[in-house]
Amino acid sequence: MTYHIEADRFGAAASTRQSPAVEAVALTSAMVSDTADLATYAKALRVWNGGSSAITLLVTPLGASSDLAAAAVPITVPSGQAGYEAISVRRIWATGSTGLLAGLTAASVEVLLLTV
Repeated sequence: MTYHIEADRFGAAASTRQSPAVEAVALTSAMVSDTADLATYAKALRVWNGGSSAITLLVTPLGASSDLAAAAVPITVPSGQAGYEAISVRRIWATGSTGLLAGLTAASVEVLLLTV
């Protein structure tokens, strides 16, 4: 899928990030896909990794011109760490994301999609 302004809550308007967690949505394994974009694009991600090894999320940035995994960007979060990534994303890939689905299933990983 290419970029769709309908899924970008702010479209061409400048996004506000004064309180980014106000409308955060927890990522579920059902939202991780190699073929479908997120229903609402994330303006940023907050990732907590309580697992025993690093995890990697492979994400397609909001403005990426390609829907192929080759255009995606890896984000790695070490074990026992939390990270905030100020990157707007429209897809989180299953293929290429290491430890993400297992961590979400085991509740040892939490990813908040910040939509504001």
